[in-house]
Amino acid sequence: MKNKLSIQVFQHVAFEGLGCIEKWITANKHSVTYTHFYKTYQLPTIEQTDWLIVMGGPMGVYDEAVYPFLKDEKEFIRLAIENG
Repeated sequence: MKNKLSIQVFQHVAFEGLGCIEKWITANKHSVTYTHFYKTYQLPTIEQTDWLIVMGGPMGVYDEAVYPFLKDEKEFIRLAIENG
């Protein structure tokens, strides 16, 4: 593991937080950025992301008609998995 990680968080609702994971991130001086899908968003590149944290929300994986961002999000997750 790298000494300092670039952590990307996919957040679907404003009231959802990282909980105790945030304490670990801060204690280890890792950087964290958020993609807020409940606002206008721009995805990072895979190269900018060492770790990806995907938070929950009210949607299901097949709810693309209601939550159009799911298509972009699922593609990013697929690429992240393929790139380790």
